[in-house]
This record gives sequence, C-alpha cells and structure tokens, in this order.
Amino acid sequence: MTGYIDAHGHLGEYGPFRIPRAGAGDLVRRMDALGVERLVLSSHAAFASDYRWGNDQTAAAAEAHPGRIFGYAVANPHFCEEAGAELDRCLARPGFVGVKLHPTVHDYPLDGPGYRSAWEWAERRGLPVLTHFTLGDRRCGAEQVRQVLRRHSGVRLLLAHLGGSGRDVLRELPILAAELPQVWFDTAGSRHYRGMIARLVAAGLAPRLLYGSDMPFIDPGPQLGKIVFADIAEDARAAILGANARSFFGWKG
Repeated sequence: MTGYIDAHGHLGEYGPFRIPRAGAGDLVRRMDALGVERLVLSSHAAFASDYRWGNDQTAAAAEAHPGRIFGYAVANPHFCEEAGAELDRCLARPGFVGVKLHPTVHDYPLDGPGYRSAWEWAERRGLPVLTHFTLGDRRCGAEQVRQVLRRHSGVRLLLAHLGGSGRDVLRELPILAAELPQVWFDTAGSRHYRGMIARLVAAGLAPRLLYGSDMPFIDPGPQLGKIVFADIAEDARAAILGANARSFFGWKG
C-alpha cells in the first residue's frame, strides 16, 4: 500500500544542532520517494524559539503544499495569556489541524496552569493535540496525561514516541490505552527495539497507533520500515499507516 500518513514531523532549523534538508520542499521530496501522502508537522522555531514566527513557517509550508503538508499550531505555556488568540490566528489560516505541546523543550509540566488555555481551546474547538511523551518524565509522563484528561476529557490526545524506549512501554501503554479511550500513540522514535510494533499490536493497540517519523530529526525511511516490515496482520498495518490517522484528524478522504 501507499498513501501513508505521517502524523509527526517538523520543519526548519533547530538551534542545538544542524538538521540538513529541513525545508518544506525537502520534506515533500522525501515523502514522494516513500509513498507518504500527508505529513502533519510543527516548526522547530515554534516550540524552541518564537512561537508566532514558527507557526507562520508552518502555515507557509501548508499553503505551499496543500493536501500534502498540514500543521500543528504550537502553544507556549510561558505566554499562556496569548495562547487562545494565537491558536485562533493559526486556525484562520488553511492547513492547521491540531495543537502541538512540547513540555520537554518548554521545561514545563503538561498539566501545569500555563498549558490550561491551550487544553481548553482544543476541547472547545474539537481539535486534537500532539504532545511529547516520555514515561517517567515528571513534565510529560503518564501521570501528567491522566491529570490533563481528568480535566479535559473531550480532547483527542496523541502521545509521541511510544513513551520512549524502555521496558515499561509494553506494560504501561496498554494500561493507559484501556484507561483513557481518547489517547492515541505515534510510532516516531530512534531507539525502539526490534519487534516493539508487533508486540504492541499483539497487546491490542493496533487501533490506537499512528505512524510518525519525527522527520527531519530522523530519516523517515527506517521509521516507515519498522511498520511496513513488522510481523503484523495487513489490516493492522493499514490502520497504523493511514486509517487511524484519518480517524484521529477527522479526515473523510
């Protein structure tokens, strides 16, 4: 199959280290080479530097590549009083389909008051949220997710990176999925061990997994390969590579 949907990507330069081929055109060329139909991304600048400037970069990429690139609008908890207006500003432009929060880069807990206006906005608007997620991290671990969804049960929440790479993943993710039906997981990650996807599918998570690459941080080829070549049923593979994302984002086609 082709027409894959990548639910987790980024755009542009990142201050701590150089990332080559990080422009919108570079991303689309790599998508074409791999059969990826759509990519949902946030700009590095939006969460690491200037959120308004970064969100404008995302908007420009979506407008330059309609139907291929879609955007997450980033909210910064350190400017919480501006979050609602900024998210409204982004939604007024074509291509934005969700909100991105990055508690690690922001060094701020997911359930802290600085993010509250973003959660309220997402719930009110009915748009999904992608957050960085690492099991055991006091800023963005499982307990912070639970606290947020107790307050905002109407939010569809995508948790990035399968919670990390430790042994706790196979134990904790099925528990979290059973407890919180509005939670989904993306597969982006550079340190996932061989067979992790198959084991998560065997644990019943196929309907809750979305393919994500984290490109251009990580080349999407191997990220796609760990789904394409996983020892799983074809219907589970099709769900992870596209059908689940269509449901999560509310896309009909």
